[in-house]
Amino acid sequence: MSSRSSSSMRATSNSSLELKALPGKGRSLIWSPLDQDTVCRAGTPLLTLDPIAAVLDTSELDLRCAHCYRTAAESDGEKSRLKRCKGCQTSRYCSTECQRLDWAFVHDKECRALQGWRVAAENSIRRDGAGPSSSSSTSCPFVIPDTRNRLLSRLLWTDSLHERQQGLASFDDLESHMSTKMQDPSEQAIILRLAQGVLRFAGMGLGLRHDDVPSPTLLGQLGLTSLTGLVKLICQSHANAFLLTTGDQCAIGLAASPAIAMANHSCRPNAAHSFPWGPSSSFPKVGASKGAMRLVAIRDIKPGEEVTTAYIDVADPYEARTQKLQRDYFFDCVCELCAGDKRKSEAWARRGYSPTPDPRDALWCPRYPACKGWIARPSSGFTRPTTLRCSSCATARQNLDAAELLRQLSLLQRQAKTLLSVATASDSSMSTRELLHLWTESYRPLLEGLAPKMLPSSLPLKEVLHAAKDVLSQLYGRLEAEGAVNSVTADDVIDAGARLAMMDAAALGFALDDATSKSEPALYSRGHPGRGVQLCLAGRWLLSASSPSGCSSYPPSSQSWSRLLSPKLFPVQGPYADAQADSNMSAMETAEVRAKWARAVLEEAERSARLGYGEDVQGGEVGRNARQALKEMDEGRRVTGSASRGCAGK
Repeated sequence: MSSRSSSSMRATSNSSLELKALPGKGRSLIWSPLDQDTVCRAGTPLLTLDPIAAVLDTSELDLRCAHCYRTAAESDGEKSRLKRCKGCQTSRYCSTECQRLDWAFVHDKECRALQGWRVAAENSIRRDGAGPSSSSSTSCPFVIPDTRNRLLSRLLWTDSLHERQQGLASFDDLESHMSTKMQDPSEQAIILRLAQGVLRFAGMGLGLRHDDVPSPTLLGQLGLTSLTGLVKLICQSHANAFLLTTGDQCAIGLAASPAIAMANHSCRPNAAHSFPWGPSSSFPKVGASKGAMRLVAIRDIKPGEEVTTAYIDVADPYEARTQKLQRDYFFDCVCELCAGDKRKSEAWARRGYSPTPDPRDALWCPRYPACKGWIARPSSGFTRPTTLRCSSCATARQNLDAAELLRQLSLLQRQAKTLLSVATASDSSMSTRELLHLWTESYRPLLEGLAPKMLPSSLPLKEVLHAAKDVLSQLYGRLEAEGAVNSVTADDVIDAGARLAMMDAAALGFALDDATSKSEPALYSRGHPGRGVQLCLAGRWLLSASSPSGCSSYPPSSQSWSRLLSPKLFPVQGPYADAQADSNMSAMETAEVRAKWARAVLEEAERSARLGYGEDVQGGEVGRNARQALKEMDEGRRVTGSASRGCAGK
């Protein structure tokens, strides 16, 4: 997010990318080629660079190299294990070379700070009489500063705040919203508490003792002129830091890139940032420029058109998007999608119908399957019978008991919220029996309650759907490790995963004719990185169930899935929707149908990945995974559900 300025400049690595002021928006990235007829095609990289600073999330510190961010299994270092730094006992490295490079870059200061932070924490616990006096890392539960503190400290230690990345912008140039944030007492308290922590941790890196009080001269040593400067830096990080992700969009930390942060927001963006091969800057040799992070055009961009990205999940409904943008960025979006949603809402309200049907938050048309449209979910303000109109056939559902419908949906959503906040936080430590119970007694009944009422693209159902697939993936992995992949339970898990994968594909607007379709999907554009990730996962789940051995107990032993067999849940053209309603199909017939859909979904995933991550890197890790699954399919090898686990949509 950019601050306002009248200056104009071009990126050093791409002279067609210009930063200049636009009325009402401040500085904006513009596709401005010297040849005014040159259109930037989808899949073209706009910027390829390394973040000026990045750190792993605290939960990832034991699992990944602190310099290249790869796991031991991903690394080709000296040994297939990570070595802990002997000084701080916190950072780990996959090789001596990574440790040497990180030390020279910033870890010499970070190591000193981590040691001081640990001593201070242990002394505090000892004074309070709440813990042992041992200096081991396990004796003190709060010995590591939070992720944002470590990112800000790295920025201060390396003096990266004033570095003009790609000749476009420095971190100092970014919008902070400081004056607005500091007016909120609760927000102010959080910021000042973090400022105190950053000052102590960054100071320890410069030699401040753990029992010293930071002095005014410390601010100058850190390149700051006042405490206000530190508060502004914290606010800038909240508004402009990016998630550090793996190639398949799993968040593993935070990163700072002021050049990419200059792109303004749109809920229908024409560009997206990503780490195609993960945060390591060592790309496989497929013609890519060096640099881990990139900004890629995901739709064609015309000369003079602004380059925009999405600050939030554009799969959220209009009201949710508006609330998030106001809460975190303090503006109302006026992009094409939001303006259209607002106009439709106002027009329908004038005609006496409310609210606007949105596939992100909608219910099925009462005339389904004759009509595949939807009606809007009543808002909490509708407590009396009202009229809702279908988005497709315009059939009015009059005198709808909105209060009763809201009561049912609210109950299901409360159950979903509780389940997502409690169960998914601990499912990785659950036993096979506990995971199976979680699926059969919690997720499956919740899906059976939501699915007949809501589109699979609707936010409540979509969230539960992704979490349920994660539980099924872990469950199958446990069964695989226990040698029980040929059991009836494993077959049911694969079958359930395939059904949920098909719902996911339907939510993403997939159909068998996707390769020739010119219409944009409802949730994500065809080149959105998240769409490629989710389609790849859905395709691999379908491939898991595309052999007779993968569905030998079909129909599934649990007959409570009968409602999920309805074609209402699969609003797509092709044989799969019809096949889902036929419980008399043989295992071979079911496998053939799923194999056909698996291939189509994986091929579309590969196409989406190329557009979202870049044609020059062949879609990055997601494109490679999709091609590998297709190769295994051609070779007749079965891809297991445990191999399909990913992080999109979580």
